[in-house]
Amino acid sequence: MHMRVVHDYVAQYSDPIMGRAGARLVVLRGDDEYPGWWWCRGPDDREGWVPEAFLRRDGPTAILLRDYDAHELGVRAGQDVQVHETVSAWARVTDSAGREGWIPTHCLTPG
Repeated sequence: MHMRVVHDYVAQYSDPIMGRAGARLVVLRGDDEYPGWWWCRGPDDREGWVPEAFLRRDGPTAILLRDYDAHELGVRAGQDVQVHETVSAWARVTDSAGREGWIPTHCLTPG
């Protein structure tokens, strides 16, 4: 689905968590601003937000149910992006230069 960016967004984390399906993560805390996201630490000690829907919780740890990369994408108002999926108020998008990452859905409108 094509959408237009209506609010600039600056990526917050330069080296976020990523992992393959089956990786065990340490779950550190939930997100008050965006419910449904968990701050986790991966086996390589990188940390970042992971959608609850991508996790099978097991006490203080969780297993990734699918490959995941928490990379965010910096965007400017007026850009067009391709939306691949939306999860708990965030969208994984690709811009016209082929860069992919997550941005908040409030930055988007049908384009």
